[in-house]
Amino acid sequence: MALEIRNRFSRFLFAVFTCVMALGAFAPRADATPLVLNLSGTLLPSVGIDGTPFGSSDLSFTVRALFDTSTQFIIELGLAQYSVSSVQFDIQGQGVFSPPGTIVLLLDPTNPVFSGVYFPAWGQIAGFVPAYLTATPALDALNPGPTVFSDLLGFLAAGGDFDLGNGHFLTHALVNASRGMSASITGVPEPSSLALLGAGLIGLGAARRKRAKR
Repeated sequence: MALEIRNRFSRFLFAVFTCVMALGAFAPRADATPLVLNLSGTLLPSVGIDGTPFGSSDLSFTVRALFDTSTQFIIELGLAQYSVSSVQFDIQGQGVFSPPGTIVLLLDPTNPVFSGVYFPAWGQIAGFVPAYLTATPALDALNPGPTVFSDLLGFLAAGGDFDLGNGHFLTHALVNASRGMSASITGVPEPSSLALLGAGLIGLGAARRKRAKR
């Protein structure tokens, strides 16, 4: 049964990624709240770039995918897709890449097909789709905000082949499921907040230099 559900979702996910990306159309919202989907975990050592294997042990990775609510494409109840404006795919010892054409797919427990779970997904045709039982605070896929996912249930998609941009390709990238995956959605600080933070850090540095001279 679990395998059947996984296969069904894999086909569904493939159809969603393919059809929506082919359409290239979104239903713009009036608001535009910038958010970041953060994923981190480890990849099995069978990974290869451009067909060349590397690494004799698991490689840690992080994904920071920037999206905003104005690019929302509602697929059905509790399931929406968002266009990624920029992404950093950091693979330990291999550099930071910016894969083109990726999307964020969010599913919440109100979805009639996969009720009771959260899927914070990122990718192209391949991607990372961890399933969680808990989001704190609860995530509304159609009105997303900052949240932290916990109680990992498993993976409905855990990698594949990625176009990393600049002629690089990541092949056979599979998550080490036994080590789990962390996922969260965070907000993006407003420019004014960043300016205040920068001014505060400058002031702190000046105060320390002044004390040091004494």
